[in-house]
Amino acid sequence: MLFCDDSHPCPMGDACYIRLHNGAIELGYLCGDVCSLRDQDCMFDGQGCYPASQYVPEMEKGICAATGAGMQGAACMTQGDCAEGFICADVDNPPGTSVCAAACDRMDSMPGCGMGTTCKQLQGHTATGVCLP
Repeated sequence: MLFCDDSHPCPMGDACYIRLHNGAIELGYLCGDVCSLRDQDCMFDGQGCYPASQYVPEMEKGICAATGAGMQGAACMTQGDCAEGFICADVDNPPGTSVCAAACDRMDSMPGCGMGTTCKQLQGHTATGVCLP
């Protein structure tokens, strides 16, 4: 793992997003893997690929982070509340509500959504979607 900051960028395929701290003292940031939101291709068990445009502004890409337990339709406040393959997404009804929704590929003729859901565009992305009613 490499330390990173504005003057020391990460190598291609990585982004500067892993906070390193000792208790309340922040020591800096480390480079971490960039992943495909559609492929959910993080290398390590217990990690999911989650959108994080502040670190990875490239469409269809995200960061690898520890997963939660939330499956389809479970309430969530952060991406880390959702299980691998699920993204914390805003839903229209009621406004401001977020649920874990399966990631899907809007460019695929069979995007991977279950019964009663369709692959709807994930905000800020073109091909990545989330399965919502």
